[in-house]
Amino acid sequence: MEWIVVGGVIVGLIIFASRSRSRAASGSDSATPLETETWRERGRGTYVTGQGILGELTVEAIATCEPDKAGEVRRAWLEDAIKRARKTSQTASALSAEATTSNGRHASGMMASAMLELAEAAAAMLDEPGLAGAEQRLTNARTSTRASLTAMRAVT
Repeated sequence: MEWIVVGGVIVGLIIFASRSRSRAASGSDSATPLETETWRERGRGTYVTGQGILGELTVEAIATCEPDKAGEVRRAWLEDAIKRARKTSQTASALSAEATTSNGRHASGMMASAMLELAEAAAAMLDEPGLAGAEQRLTNARTSTRASLTAMRAVT
């Protein structure tokens, strides 16, 4: 009789240990539903901000920045968009660190890199108009940002 009880306890411990390991490996069960929903809400907000910045930092908007008074206003507006892109990159990076799924980590990490690349490309084109390859660099950065936003939207 004692062997049956001991055997049952051992089997129970083995099952418990295997479930605990699978939860720890997946990471998806470690977050509460509230934490997951909060992450998704922050992710959606970051996505919306990223979409707005992507719309602002275009090759045409930067290329038409003239040295007159109107150009100064446009330049200030573009510099603000570049600052917001850098800040959004930091936010996406923080989301990546807090993500409870590999898809969330990947999408937010991808967005962090893409937003930083967008900010740097736009700043380079704004600071040195006519720089060889600057337009193509910005176009490429916009493409990778668009792809990262698509991935972010899918996980939020």
